[in-house]
Amino acid sequence: MNQAQAKQNNIILLMVAGIGGCFLLYDLYGSIIGHLRQHDLLSYWVSPIFAHKISELIIGYAWILAGALYNF
Repeated sequence: MNQAQAKQNNIILLMVAGIGGCFLLYDLYGSIIGHLRQHDLLSYWVSPIFAHKISELIIGYAWILAGALYNF
């Protein structure tokens, strides 16, 4: 893979990460707001849904990092 193609692939990866990140953060925000209507923030932080949402973010960006490192 030449340098121009790697640069183009990285730009596409950044676009995918940005769009996907917006959806994941919107989903996290909606989950927090929905939980806060019934409970407090501390109960959300110790709930399984919070761990699930954070793991989605970590796994998603780990795949993006793996894709970016694959270009080099």
